[in-house]
Amino acid sequence: MVEVQHLVLFRGPFYVVVYLLLMGINVYGWRRVGVNHILIFEIDPRKHLTYSHLLELSAIFAVLTALSVLGFIYAKNLHIPRFSFPLILLITMALYLILPLPIFHLDSRLWLLKVMGRLMAAPFFSVSFADFWLGDQFNSMTIVFADFKNLLCFYVRNPFFSENYKHQKCEVEDFAINACVSCLPAWLRFAQCLRQYRDNRKSHPYLTNAGKYATVFPTILFATLMNAYRDEYETFFKNPFLWCFICFKMISTIYGLAWDILGDFGLFKVCKKDRIFLREDVIYSKNFYYFLIIENCVLRFFWIFDFPMVALSYVNFRIMESISGLLEIIRRYIWNYVRLENEHLYNVGQYRAVRDIFIAPLEDFDELEDKTSENNNFH
Repeated sequence: MVEVQHLVLFRGPFYVVVYLLLMGINVYGWRRVGVNHILIFEIDPRKHLTYSHLLELSAIFAVLTALSVLGFIYAKNLHIPRFSFPLILLITMALYLILPLPIFHLDSRLWLLKVMGRLMAAPFFSVSFADFWLGDQFNSMTIVFADFKNLLCFYVRNPFFSENYKHQKCEVEDFAINACVSCLPAWLRFAQCLRQYRDNRKSHPYLTNAGKYATVFPTILFATLMNAYRDEYETFFKNPFLWCFICFKMISTIYGLAWDILGDFGLFKVCKKDRIFLREDVIYSKNFYYFLIIENCVLRFFWIFDFPMVALSYVNFRIMESISGLLEIIRRYIWNYVRLENEHLYNVGQYRAVRDIFIAPLEDFDELEDKTSENNNFH
């Protein structure tokens, strides 16, 4: 029988599918308004994934995930161990990323692996925009890292796909490892900020930004202690670690929200009547920025609604956790639009936002003659 706890077996791949879908829409939006993401990410303009490639990849992984879920549900009819399906799906996705063959967008995959390598090696390398941008994406996918860690733990401890082994043990028993995995994305960005401070010797914005990620560590620590000792107190609200968690979570949320709006988006720099709370140069509609501010506030503070619903057992923990994870990916998708716009406008100010020039070979001699005659008429 399929139960709610089996959700975690496919949640990680599902989030990857959603992220690729939204990333494809991001790329389409950037190209539509003229934000030169290819220059910002320092990608070879002749070898990059277009929005259609990303949407196609998302669709392929969506089909594979759906087939895996169906295989899991009807495993008895197929006479195949049902826990083999999530593993096959994970291996397929991993092979796509690391396959060293000149197929399936090899250049783009190598670029991503290179950026991931530099990110994982922080703070030993200088930090480019692509490096810290990917780090921010990882911070919105902490739940994916936790799910993949639990799946790896489950398959290592249960190599023969026994139905009797409960995969929840990896979540319940490995408190310390789970905390370290949850801290990993924040640590990578924290280390990058320290490296940027070392290279530039500017306390702001680099140490200021590092402080934002530093607030994540005590938040996760007290969340871990709260869950580890929750059975030792008469009621949930008598747990002292609960109040420590709420305190640091509030600090982390306010810090992150302020940095998003003031730092990453560069808003609240103009008080003119026609664009109050915005900035001098904007690419999108003014209403979009006001929506962005409200949306970011609501999704940043969603945990205030989420937490008591789970604590008071009104909603299943896994369902609420899954909704929160999905909303965070959506928040990052919207964040991507304005963060790259802000970087693009900076490049414009530095005279670096040169548009890509695509030169296609002319194979039709009639077309060549037409273009030549047009040029002659023009002169």
